[in-house]
Amino acid sequence: HELMQLAEPPTAILTFKTYVTLDAIQCLRLHYPDRLNTIAFVGFGTLPLLRHVDYRPLASIEADPLVIGAE
Repeated sequence: HELMQLAEPPTAILTFKTYVTLDAIQCLRLHYPDRLNTIAFVGFGTLPLLRHVDYRPLASIEADPLVIGAE
């Protein structure tokens, strides 16, 4: 909510988990529907359920914890 109150709200949001991305999209849908199409979302983690949402993140970065930990 604080980001949407800024004089210049963000045009993109990077989240650390897909579930946080979905929560942020839901927040915009409920409270700021006029801004939903003005903000691009990028999240870490790819969930198969993203195919079933009508407003998808612009990008989703595959984040396999095992691979990241090994590297």
